[in-house]
Formats: sequence, structure tokens, C-alpha cells
Amino acid sequence: MNYTKNVLYSLIMNAKSLINKSLFLAAAVSFFALSSCEPEEPNNNNSGDPKLDMINKTWVFHSAPINPPIDFGGGSVLKDYKTLMQACNLDNSILFNKDYTYLFKEGLSKCDPMAKDTMQGVWKFLNNQSVVMVDGKLATGLTGIAVPTNVYFRLEKLTNDSLFLAMDTIPDFPANKVVFKFIKQ
Repeated sequence: MNYTKNVLYSLIMNAKSLINKSLFLAAAVSFFALSSCEPEEPNNNNSGDPKLDMINKTWVFHSAPINPPIDFGGGSVLKDYKTLMQACNLDNSILFNKDYTYLFKEGLSKCDPMAKDTMQGVWKFLNNQSVVMVDGKLATGLTGIAVPTNVYFRLEKLTNDSLFLAMDTIPDFPANKVVFKFIKQ
């Protein structure tokens, strides 16, 4: 009987030791697995839509190619709307906020020295986030032309570092398309 008791006691002790070792090993693996993870970037939106990656980033104007170019005849061809813009409009930046407001900042060169350095307004997505509507103030800041009403840009392309907003029509030249390219600052 003592022999059976000793064997049973030994089995129980080995099982306890094995359970303790297993628990320790599981805890150690969990600790190392969790501590080796990089912290996730905060998700700036709840939809998971990558188009919302334009939010909470500062964008600076880069170019505005026209495709196809506008041929005025006599060798005069307009290939980039940027050539029509004043230098003071080229260093401005935009921050699109999650609450559908924006912050527009004048760059170092200002068209009107008396103008405010920043302005705020509203923007929103339309048509299943394929169109970005901006108010006239921002449209004026972007294009360099006084725009009294909202303007609708097609979200042509969005990467981590660049934002392409297409204005598909130019007054009097509806067959041409201007794409405003912004780069992340």
C-alpha cells in the first residue's frame, strides 16, 4: 500500500511541477509576445477607409498638371496650372481635421501682407468618399482665384505621402482636367 501511495504522490508532484512549468512557460511566451509588438498607430477614423488617411496630415501644394494640355494655338500650350499661380499661393498648407473642418495656413510668402496667417472652414466627403467638397475660402486659397462658392474635387488618388484632387472642368475648357497634387509636409 505504501508503494502505491508513494507512486501516486510522485505522480501528483510531477503533474504539479509540469503544470507549474507549463503555466510559467505560457506566461513567459505571452509576456514576450506582447512586449515585442510595436504599438499600433492610432486609427484616425472608425470606418477603416484608407481615404480618410488624408485627415490629420498637413498637405502642401506641389503641382497642378492639366491633362490633356490646353492648346491656345500659335505654340502656346498650358501644361500645368501652377504656371498661372502666384508664388505666394505655392507655399500654403492645409490640415483636414476629423471633424470636417480644415486649417489653411499661409506660407512664408503672402499675397496680401495684411491677410491672416490662418483661416478655418468646412469640408466634407461626398459620393461615397470619391468627392471632396471645400468651401469657397479654401478653394480660393488652393487655386489663387476668388471662388465665391463651394468647389467639388474628385479624390483621384491618395497615398501616405501624396494627395491628388482633380478638378475635372475648367471654365470654358470642359474637356481638360486639372489635378492638384499635394505632398505631406
